Amino acid sequence: MQRKICEQHQLAVPQGLVYDVMTKVDPEGLERRRKVGRGKRQRGATGTFTSLGPNHTFSGDGHDKLMDFAKDTFPLAVYGMQDVFSGYLVYLKVWMSNSNPKLIGRWYLDHLNKSKVISCRLILDKGTETGMATIH
Repeated sequence: MQRKICEQHQLAVPQGLVYDVMTKVDPEGLERRRKVGRGKRQRGATGTFTSLGPNHTFSGDGHDKLMDFAKDTFPLAVYGMQDVFSGYLVYLKVWMSNSNPKLIGRWYLDHLNKSKVISCRLILDKGTETGMATIH
């Protein structure tokens, strides 16, 4: 609603003010709309993301949103590994692909060789790079 007011009437209205007015004008409609489009994470259905200490649990994931940049003439794929306890970024790689399990596995092995630190647990999504869990 805030965006609609801005686009149609060229007015910059704070989001809190829009919410307060909508609460007074149509509280039932606002409550119905609040439930639409709420994802799993917003509902609190995911488990807690905890670790027993530094270097105990690493979390890895890739980001493909930049792959369509300039219509695949210059694709950028990002893959990173993070220490869950401290939030320390163990490594971050930018390449033309992050779905090749050999490439992801190589980055992980390079990290192990360089740091001489292996975590007790890896958290990975169910993507193609999960072959890295076998290495672990």
